[in-house]
Amino acid sequence: MQIEAAALANDLIDHDPLILGIEPGKAVTVDFMKFDGDPVAVAARAENWLRRLPCPSIALTSAPMRLKGFDLSVSSLAEVERVEAAAANNPAVSTIRVQARGPSGRGMDDNDWRPHQRAHRIALRPHR
Repeated sequence: MQIEAAALANDLIDHDPLILGIEPGKAVTVDFMKFDGDPVAVAARAENWLRRLPCPSIALTSAPMRLKGFDLSVSSLAEVERVEAAAANNPAVSTIRVQARGPSGRGMDDNDWRPHQRAHRIALRPHR
């Protein structure tokens, strides 16, 4: 499911994220590519909303950057498609990442996202 960053910045965070009707094995991608505002500020404002999502959240940005609340940030639609395909093919991997965030939204170590990058690489390995 793709969401424009302007929608997230303006009013979407005022609503329960479960109303989006996210299908199992899917991810939510927020597109910042054409957004004129500050992605860091939007992510900080939407952090709690993003952490309540029952699926991985992806920031599509012009350059890779760490944005609070997002599970990962990518800089091309091809990368989004790869991650979404990996989540669909390996729903347990995406569920584990979401569950590792916990109900508070805090991961095992939110200040160090190397484990997050490792999980991303594992999810993208070809299924044998």
